[in-house]
Amino acid sequence: MAKKPTYEELKQKINALKKNIRDCTDAEQALKDYTAYQSVLATLRGVGPDESEVHLLQTLLTQIVIRYGFCMAWYGRYEAGNIRPMLSAGRVDKYLDGLVLKIAKPDSPDACCAMSRAVLDETAFSYGDLEKDKGFRAWRDYALELGYRSNLALPLAVHGQVEGGIMVYADTPHAFPRKRIERLLVMETGAILRERRLRATAEKALDKVLAGLEAQVAKRTADLATANDRLTRQIESQQHIQEALLESETKYSTLVEHANVGVVILRNRIFRYVNKALADITGYPVEQLLGMDFLHLIAPAYRPLVEQRYNARTAGKPTPSTYEIESLCRDGTTKNLELSVSNIQYRGRPATMAIVSDITQHKQIEGALKRQRDRAQKYLDIAGVIILTLDVQGTVTLINRKGCDVLGYDEKQIIGKNWFDAFLPARIRHDTEAVFQKLMAGQMQPYEHHENSVLTRDGRERIIAWHNALLTDDRGVTVGALSSGNDITERKQKELALKKTDAELQAKTRNLEEVNTALRVLLQERERDKTEIEEKVLSNIKDLVTPYLERLKKTSLDGIQGSCVQILESNLHEIISPFAKKLSSKFLGLTPTEIQVANLVKDGRTSKEIAQFMLLSPKTVEFQRDNIRKKLGIKNKRVNLRTYLLSM
Repeated sequence: MAKKPTYEELKQKINALKKNIRDCTDAEQALKDYTAYQSVLATLRGVGPDESEVHLLQTLLTQIVIRYGFCMAWYGRYEAGNIRPMLSAGRVDKYLDGLVLKIAKPDSPDACCAMSRAVLDETAFSYGDLEKDKGFRAWRDYALELGYRSNLALPLAVHGQVEGGIMVYADTPHAFPRKRIERLLVMETGAILRERRLRATAEKALDKVLAGLEAQVAKRTADLATANDRLTRQIESQQHIQEALLESETKYSTLVEHANVGVVILRNRIFRYVNKALADITGYPVEQLLGMDFLHLIAPAYRPLVEQRYNARTAGKPTPSTYEIESLCRDGTTKNLELSVSNIQYRGRPATMAIVSDITQHKQIEGALKRQRDRAQKYLDIAGVIILTLDVQGTVTLINRKGCDVLGYDEKQIIGKNWFDAFLPARIRHDTEAVFQKLMAGQMQPYEHHENSVLTRDGRERIIAWHNALLTDDRGVTVGALSSGNDITERKQKELALKKTDAELQAKTRNLEEVNTALRVLLQERERDKTEIEEKVLSNIKDLVTPYLERLKKTSLDGIQGSCVQILESNLHEIISPFAKKLSSKFLGLTPTEIQVANLVKDGRTSKEIAQFMLLSPKTVEFQRDNIRKKLGIKNKRVNLRTYLLSM
């Protein structure tokens, strides 16, 4: 039989598990942020050149809220010492109505907010807990009402000049640790705006030239000589324009060529343009890729899907703009790619542009995380106790096989549910959740052990003995709770049954004691009644029969009469002998004659009457009476002998 782990060993394993969970959580967050960043970037690059900067910034805010899961995001323009909200996305309500941050003076009250600090210091700034941080003041109550718990402001600079900032809000405290801020800073929105402005400048110059050309052509019919001069100037002007366009195209081409993702343009399934990043991804040189059918780079298992979506997109049918595939590289290996596809005009003809991101490493990280999670889950599933983790809202983030078996649900039916709403009986739900929230807020000391009931899928209640511990991040901030529990329902039921049986036995014992007491009283009463009857029978025989029998014996009797008297006396003696023995026990130490004298005294006879009845002299009777007093311990005491005998 395998040796059970000790408490310390189990504790060490749980601590190691906590660290693994934190590492997994950090890695998962980093992966989510990277995926969100790529999606936002691809969407921004898909905004057409004809769209305004306002549309671009609004798209950016909307995508940030959607991809990163933030509550709200807004863009503020900085000019003349003030920051004014211009655009927003997410849960805004009236939060930004009438808001103007006056920061011309760095010591002004408005300069304390995160957006002001980011613009003034030209660096990212975050408030980790809007409920507690003192710098976040005037908007605190309304922000908390809308669910904002932390924020981050990022400066927006174009050509090295800060033009404003972007503010994002999260619904959890401390949602922006240092590493995550570094990841968010990668979004160079200013560079995108700079590129668009350069392109717009070139397009405006071209439009101006074209307008001049049209005017010159109209006037050429009126004055040919003047037209020749103007034609000369036109050619010169056109040369300048071409140089400007060439410079703009060169800058745009440089950005694409140095991008860290692949950029391709397809027409009729043939590569018409590829950048160096795609060549690095596939291992083919750019020259060999140009003119190649793009399906040649798609793994066989994915070719039907990719071809179907490509044909649908070129036909103008709705298709997903982003999806994942596997590609074939030149060396025969495969890579995981993410495609962001859009329709464009390329050199005056319809074409398809795709942004290609190599996500192989991230897939490997995902696989490693899944394997690590599976190993941790396997360890948890072999544990003989329930293991459960909750976040600060009480949402189940982890449960092992034992917990699923006790509750009667599959893991996917439990993960993501609120523990208190879904799995506790209604009568204890509110109080238990209130205690949990106080623990998460640090308003009370944690307790390691407690018992409560859980509600199973079939509506039954099971009693669980819990052992609890708080989960904290690297900064010591509470992020949830870890509990292990034993199902003690059967033990509790046995304890209740034993208590019930014990109570019943105690009740029966009390009833028996009461019955015994009543029986003892009845027996005592019966014994007293019996004794009284015996004494009365004995007394009546002695008073009413014995004197006459003695007198009868002193008369002249013939033989038959004498025999009858003897028989009568013998039978009477047999009848009263049991009574006499009991009476004699009261007079322990008295002789038979003294007992007879004592009975006659008790009956109220005088010494003379006793002497006549017993055929004794009065002096003998007095002698007997004196002996009786001596043996009863009342000699020389002023105690009446008859009264004393009656009391006995």
